[in-house]
Amino acid sequence: MKWRGEIGFAQSAEIRPGIYAPTMVRRNYRGDVNTHPVWRNQYSSEGVNDDINMSMTISVVADPYAIQNLGYMKYITYNGSKWKINSVEPTIPRLTVSIGGLYNDSTGNAN
Repeated sequence: MKWRGEIGFAQSAEIRPGIYAPTMVRRNYRGDVNTHPVWRNQYSSEGVNDDINMSMTISVVADPYAIQNLGYMKYITYNGSKWKINSVEPTIPRLTVSIGGLYNDSTGNAN
């Protein structure tokens, strides 16, 4: 199955000389879904709502930016939501991205 979506990279940007703030760089990519998603509920007594996790991999066609910034990848979009990136395996010219739970940005939004 083909995939098109966004990958978010957490970077630091200089907002004034010598002062840096975190920023999210968003870039669009395409690729293939390697495994069908497996959805799981994580049951815990600490939260009101159960967390949903997804286990799947996506093979992304990499560009030089993605290859140079592997360690900064934070989320990938799939099915209209942002999902945490658990791991990235470089298989140049592609990256195999393993996905976990929903990604919540600094505002608490997963979309």
